[in-house]
Amino acid sequence: MRITPVNFNIFNPTCPKKNNHNDYSQYGVLGISSLKADTVCFKGKTAQDIVILKKLLAYQIPDMYTGKIMIDPQEVRHILQAKIFSLPLKSLIKVMNKYEASLFPVEKEIYLMIKQDAKKFPNMRLEDVLHRRIPDAMADLRQKQAPIFEKLTQMAQNLPPELLKEFNELMAVTNSRLYDKDIIIPFSAKEFRYKLDRFMPEIKSRGIHSEIKVMKKLLNMSKSIPENHAAVSENYIPDKTRQIAGKLRQMTKVIMQSPLAENKELNKLMMSTKSRLYNIPVVEPFSRKVFIHELQKILAKQKNLKLTREMEKIAVKLPTAKEEVSAFIMKSALNSSEKIGYDLISESIGTAEHILPALHGGEDILNNLALATAFANNERAHRRMSTQLQKHPESYENCQKYIDRLIELSNNGTFTKLGLSKWYIKNFADKMYKMSPPDKPMKLDLDKLF
Repeated sequence: MRITPVNFNIFNPTCPKKNNHNDYSQYGVLGISSLKADTVCFKGKTAQDIVILKKLLAYQIPDMYTGKIMIDPQEVRHILQAKIFSLPLKSLIKVMNKYEASLFPVEKEIYLMIKQDAKKFPNMRLEDVLHRRIPDAMADLRQKQAPIFEKLTQMAQNLPPELLKEFNELMAVTNSRLYDKDIIIPFSAKEFRYKLDRFMPEIKSRGIHSEIKVMKKLLNMSKSIPENHAAVSENYIPDKTRQIAGKLRQMTKVIMQSPLAENKELNKLMMSTKSRLYNIPVVEPFSRKVFIHELQKILAKQKNLKLTREMEKIAVKLPTAKEEVSAFIMKSALNSSEKIGYDLISESIGTAEHILPALHGGEDILNNLALATAFANNERAHRRMSTQLQKHPESYENCQKYIDRLIELSNNGTFTKLGLSKWYIKNFADKMYKMSPPDKPMKLDLDKLF
């Protein structure tokens, strides 16, 4: 699901009644009769709403889906600004211990490795911890990937000859990526923009305006880079290639004259992109997402839809960094300590969650928003709430934890201090009741709310 800033609006009990824009009759259940969604006004100023969100997440709010205590984005910002992740392990652990219970399984296992190494090597850095584990992680990951690639290769024999040739070329490139061999990879403006855009979440989390401004400028400059250009040969460089190279030089100059000049990952992207533009062999690590994308491009050209579905189903079984420790290590080991640290906690950061997904008409208004970790928010994607609860029945218990904590904050005066009303809690309960499965409605206990 799209993650956007939550709009926590100050309730105005005296506002006129309005019609509810969302029709929940399709769910076949009734709401809590004591509170109608169309009796509360949710208007408010966006800037004020964002401030309220930041303050609310400072009060140990459980994720409505997993029950994990969400990490406050404001705390993450301070950590990144202070470059805590670049400290020696002995100092880093003192800060990170606070967030251990909030980490998801893979990130938590990585963190336990870090704690173990901190006892033996207190002055080691975070990037060193992962780098020394590359050999074992690579062996483990390759062992888990091998049967999947073998199965795909077997199934690919049913492709038309011209597509089988493309598949074999993809596997040759994949093997080079898996074992860190130099390969020539064609330049892609679309892929470059995608990789550039992935820097933005971490940079925004740091909250340094000058860095955000530079990233926006770089992304805007990248829009003018054409997708296609003629092949570069030993004696010939096409004009369009020269134009792209000129744009990349301009972007590099912007970076070098900015606060991002020492950003290891950004500089690495610019160097590898220039090499790809001129057909210079480079070492490109394997990317599960890129492999699946390239495979889907091949499969889209053939008519056997059953074969396409079966091969895609096999491909998505490739281990991800969210599922396997070895995949996380191989993905992050060559990054800076700052990037590794951010990757460890980013899935646990509190985000705004649309109860009714935006794709299905859900609005960015308070009575359609709650709080969930980035991990749970992304995992849900665009599923309707009834489907989400069927897939994750543990959410019934965790939504109660979410409500219980909000009730505590309302009853002890925190809501009043933040400019929130207890009506948000009642509305959330009403909304979840309406949108849960008809055969198993979510009945949240509000008895302690006064």
